Amino acid sequence: MQDKSLDMKNSAFNTLVVRTLSGIVLLGVVLGAVLFSPLTFAALGLVICIIGMREFYAMARRMNSYPQAVYGVCVGAVTVIVNFAAAYGLLDRMAWLAIAIPGLMCMSVFAIELYRRKENPLGNIAATIMGVLYVAVPVVLLLRLGLLGGADFLGAFAPQGVEFAEHALEESFAWPAYKPWLVLCYIFIIWANDIGAYLVGVGFGRHRLFERISPKKSWEGFFGGVAVALIAGYCAGYLPPQLMVTNDRWFWMGLALITALSGVAGDLVESLFKRAAGVKDSGAVMPGHGGVLDRFDALIYSVPFIFTYFLIFAL
Repeated sequence: MQDKSLDMKNSAFNTLVVRTLSGIVLLGVVLGAVLFSPLTFAALGLVICIIGMREFYAMARRMNSYPQAVYGVCVGAVTVIVNFAAAYGLLDRMAWLAIAIPGLMCMSVFAIELYRRKENPLGNIAATIMGVLYVAVPVVLLLRLGLLGGADFLGAFAPQGVEFAEHALEESFAWPAYKPWLVLCYIFIIWANDIGAYLVGVGFGRHRLFERISPKKSWEGFFGGVAVALIAGYCAGYLPPQLMVTNDRWFWMGLALITALSGVAGDLVESLFKRAAGVKDSGAVMPGHGGVLDRFDALIYSVPFIFTYFLIFAL
């Protein structure tokens, strides 16, 4: 009995070590990619999009759907690339292609399904397009957060977008409008919410938040995560305004509240998918953390709300 108990303790310790080391590597990759340049940030977003969509389609197949996985991932990747180019003014007056190309590719999903001879064509089409909406579109909005206040997102009729791109190229990709600390503060608020929810939930969790979907989550952990996220948001307000679009502390606390609420919803949504697919993790790309969707589920779901929040209250 003692040997079995000792083996369990060693296993738990090894898992903790692997999870910690993997988390440190992930932190370094995210910090490096976001801070180095918008190009590396976009590359990180593209990797998240491709791997995340593959995980999503793998779960869909376990739920008796047959999405057009390869084509769907291509649609997602193209969506990220052309929207990145448009956001930085690199498409000149043809930035409307950022909507037209992904839109036409999504419509092509219907025609491709004609030749596949798979059961449940409606479900297959829906799963394919849902992968783009659930993963690729939030990644586009995340990349766009780094340029709020800079070049126009749909700059097809905005000459300043072209001028900005030309200036950036002349300055060897200095990208003066890029605001990496804004993105990092948003990501840190998400992580603060996760850490606060975990610590408070483990120590004081008694009342289940959504037992049918995620039995381990508690209301105590939920409120603990919100509290820590609000503290992180308040701290973000101390950074210089030139790094952040705005350093109004009430604004950042409001952002933290929306991030915490939508982040928990995103976590539950992904848990719903995994439970329906009969899997513990969406993937195994990050040892100790599971897949990309396991690690970035809160970010993927919350970023549309945060992007809208910025558009309404910060610009």
